[in-house]
Amino acid sequence: MRKRMLRRPTPALVISVVALFVALGGSALAAKIITKPAQLSPKVVKNGKVAKEDLKGNRLRNDTVEGTQVDESTLGTPLVRSVEVVTEETVQDTTSPKPVTATCPPNKKVIGGGATITGNVDDVTEVGLERSMVTADQNSYEARGRAFETEADDWGVRVRAICADI
Repeated sequence: MRKRMLRRPTPALVISVVALFVALGGSALAAKIITKPAQLSPKVVKNGKVAKEDLKGNRLRNDTVEGTQVDESTLGTPLVRSVEVVTEETVQDTTSPKPVTATCPPNKKVIGGGATITGNVDDVTEVGLERSMVTADQNSYEARGRAFETEADDWGVRVRAICADI
């Protein structure tokens, strides 16, 4: 009967086996469940409570803090305050083009807006918007409609500016 000769393990095999045991050992350590505050560092948990400013918002589970539990004075200044919608509209007739501008009240800026064609327009190819945009000074939202066919029914343009203190 012939004897089998065992070869020496290659360095790659030795490294992979060591890496396997390290990985398995790390997973086992991570699986340990913390059941008492005493198991944590005293710097993190004091008297059964988390130390101030050690628990950030991204570490909280969704829907675990309600509005009444938040001190709004600690949130800083809101970026957008006092939102108001200003609407302007042209008359509905057959004239073209039709420009219209919705201007924000003093001390407010446009943060959004839009425009639409109004009236008895059966075919979308008859009229359309040429322009719908915030003005350069950000105080107004302007739009302009145009009839593409001479037989267009009565139509108009409505524009809305969403204004706010920013």
